[in-house]
Amino acid sequence: MSLTETTRPRVDTEHAARSAYRAMCHFDNATAELPLDPLLRELIRVRASMLNGCAYCIDMHTKDARAKGETEQRLYAVATWHEAPFFSPAERASSGTISIVYTSFASCASTARKRG
Repeated sequence: MSLTETTRPRVDTEHAARSAYRAMCHFDNATAELPLDPLLRELIRVRASMLNGCAYCIDMHTKDARAKGETEQRLYAVATWHEAPFFSPAERASSGTISIVYTSFASCASTARKRG
């Protein structure tokens, strides 16, 4: 199979849902100023990348997380954060929050796509 046969067309969220995209960028910039644990910040990015299905982003953010000391075991389990026993309450809350935020963003992008 060629690359085009195996990958889904990507939505250009920057243009399809401009205000939602800007909000996500502002959110990332705003959280950069918070005193979050660097590993938690990377776990959030890994989870968001999994939700949006971006292989490039997953690769980038898991490498960043490993470079900051995150374990392979925890990175493998990010997709099942709600069942994995080794995430803290703060990490679970962050994963749940990013799931809610992403679902809202995806819904907005889908609506924008339908409007054409």
